[in-house]
Amino acid sequence: NFHPLAEAAIALTVEMLKSESTTDQTRASILADVAKVIGAAMNTKYVKYNSPLWKKSIMAFITILKSCLGSLSNPDITTVLRNIVCTEILDSLQSFLLHDRVSPLQPPEKRAEEEDFDVLLVDSMANELVDFSCQRNDLHFVHERVVEILNEGTTLAKHQREKFALSCYRNLFLLVSQNQPELTRTNQISRDDNLVPNERKRLVDMTVPVLLSRCREVLQRFVVDDRQSGQCPLPRYRLHEVSFLLKELLKLELPENTENPKSNQRHLLELYPLFCECITSSERELKDLLKEIF
Repeated sequence: NFHPLAEAAIALTVEMLKSESTTDQTRASILADVAKVIGAAMNTKYVKYNSPLWKKSIMAFITILKSCLGSLSNPDITTVLRNIVCTEILDSLQSFLLHDRVSPLQPPEKRAEEEDFDVLLVDSMANELVDFSCQRNDLHFVHERVVEILNEGTTLAKHQREKFALSCYRNLFLLVSQNQPELTRTNQISRDDNLVPNERKRLVDMTVPVLLSRCREVLQRFVVDDRQSGQCPLPRYRLHEVSFLLKELLKLELPENTENPKSNQRHLLELYPLFCECITSSERELKDLLKEIF
């Protein structure tokens, strides 16, 4: 069994990367390979779930995102190398986070454990990678990939990954909220004054259409299915998803549009026709939320 040896090697690698004696150039030169190897170690979950290797690998990956991305800002690091490292990190994250679950027959406590680790990792991705990329003007592809992964993650509630899906939604809302800098999470997102001019706006402009399109899709499907279900209630996760979205949409304040300074809740106007259709639902919680919106 090579897993104990792999665990020790990963722990030593992380310590070396965190060490003050390790130069930015050294970190940057090996970071892509390290991300690839640890990403493969995370994926051992799908062949040997009971091994602790995948859990320790996730925590190591999170530590690297927190501790090592800053090294890529060193002016001696080439754009090509920086892009290679970020691409490998994103590939490893996408491969792991969007992989099918180990088994739908897992006991509830193992499903909960699996989702808790998924949420830790997706939060770190949305936090650390976005923070880093918004401090530069040459990493737009990172924004696109992060939003792509989050958006796809929101579709996975039907595969018994409801907590993970809601975390993906939450991170999308955080990316576009004008109150983002004041929100505290496991690792606080960078304040606006740390960002390269226009990068924050570029991120918001790219994310808002994706988020609203996803909200529109969920609400449209809910209206149709709710009307066709008759006396049979929709699955719990469907109702929870719609309720979550209505709450987030209600409290969301978008960054002000310079052409229309009072438009920080313009998303509610865009979705207003769908809200009107949702009001026919018999679900009391949804009706109460819709009344707040109206």
